[in-house]
Amino acid sequence: VGIETSLVVANYLLPEEYGDNAFFADRRAQQAQYLAEIRDRFDAPLMLAPLRRDEPIGLDELSAFGDEVTGLADVADADAPEVTPS
Repeated sequence: VGIETSLVVANYLLPEEYGDNAFFADRRAQQAQYLAEIRDRFDAPLMLAPLRRDEPIGLDELSAFGDEVTGLADVADADAPEVTPS
């Protein structure tokens, strides 16, 4: 339809630490195929969002999940530039 894609999000990805049987191995293999197709099809950054045990509820949980998915949770506050009123 001519809409430019600037970001692709793949969510509900099964983390490695969830299960170690044939079902989970098959699921991860299927996800790997889909991710390869996504990378081939889209010329845009890909954000990976893992499957969670619970849905994030409320602003604090959503914010923490966003920080985790974007990698911002790893950025220390000390590394952030100081913002002062001008």
